[in-house]
Amino acid sequence: MKSFKKVVLSSLLLSVTALSLSVPSVTYASESLGNQPENSMESGITSILTDSDVSVANAYVHFDESLNSFIVDDSIYNALSLDTINQVINQVSQTNIQLQNAKSDKSVTTFAVDPAGNQTTVSMSLSRGAGTTSVTYYWNYARVRLSLNSIKNMGTVMSVGGLLIPHPIVSKACSLLGIGIGRVTSGIWFDYNYAIGVLCGNMGWQ
Repeated sequence: MKSFKKVVLSSLLLSVTALSLSVPSVTYASESLGNQPENSMESGITSILTDSDVSVANAYVHFDESLNSFIVDDSIYNALSLDTINQVINQVSQTNIQLQNAKSDKSVTTFAVDPAGNQTTVSMSLSRGAGTTSVTYYWNYARVRLSLNSIKNMGTVMSVGGLLIPHPIVSKACSLLGIGIGRVTSGIWFDYNYAIGVLCGNMGWQ
């Protein structure tokens, strides 16, 4: 009889443990997304949000100048699935980490733009050259502008406004513009989803 009770109790303990591990971690707007630790982002983004997901999420994301952070409104839980919401929150959290890093980089002009198109200056640079080097952060990607000098002097990776950009990303952007990275004659711009390390498809010359 005692042996039977031990088996039942062990089974219940395993069930409770499994249940606790299956509950996803959720971050709410009131928790100040900009203060999330960087290691919380590891493997947080596992898929690309669809255009439809982004369109819906735009209505629930705003930029708080006092916090220098994008905020996700709690009411988003009435509009999207939990998996999609977690993707949105992880993306916003990573963007907020980039924004905090950008504040200390005075060599590059950095902006934040909310879904309504309102722009906030995060940091300002007075440097001039063939094209400008700047980063404009949206909640789910960044528009990167690189001057000719920045492109010519980059190594395997460059830091722009707190954002690390690998050489292959810049090389790919140049290639899609029809020229090798070593032959550019002016600055370029491109949209970059740094959370998953891919170009978003939009790019051009400055």
